[in-house]
Amino acid sequence: FRRHNCGHVARAQLRQVLITATILLSPEEVFALEQRYNDDLGFNYIQFLQELELQPIAEPLYLRMLEEKKKLNAEKPPFEPHEDETNIVLILAKIKAKVVRERINVLEFMSQYDRHNQLVISTLDFIRSLDQLRCGLTEAEVDTVTKVFRASLKYGDI
Repeated sequence: FRRHNCGHVARAQLRQVLITATILLSPEEVFALEQRYNDDLGFNYIQFLQELELQPIAEPLYLRMLEEKKKLNAEKPPFEPHEDETNIVLILAKIKAKVVRERINVLEFMSQYDRHNQLVISTLDFIRSLDQLRCGLTEAEVDTVTKVFRASLKYGDI
C-alpha cells in the first residue's frame, strides 16, 4: 500500500486485505464497512483501525456510586459520649419532661411490649418504645438507659 495515501486505500485493496487476512465477511458486511469508512479519497483505514483497537475499559459510574453507598451505610466508629449523655439523672429528667408534658401513662405505653405480663421487655422492644415516645434521645443516652435498667435475672431484657 502506498505511503502517500493519507490513510486511505481503494475499495479493491480493502477487499484484497480482508481476503489475505482470512476475514470472511458477507457482501452486506463489506458494504456496511464501506458505507461507514469510505469517503472521497477511498476507505479510511486509519479511522477503522482506531475504532477497532481495544480501548481501556472505563470504570462504570455504578461502581463508584456503590463504594460511596457502602461508605455511607458503614458502621460508624464508636464515639466518646458527652458527659451529659451518660448522666442518668439528666436523661430521666428529659424523659420525665416529655411524659408529663404529653400526659403519657408509661406503664400502659410499655405494657404493649410485655407480652407475658412479667414487667420485663426485651432490649430491642425497650429501645423501640423509647423511640416511639419521641424524646429525642441520642444513641449514647439510649445506651445509658438500657445499661442502668437491664434486668439482673434475664440477659437482654429490661
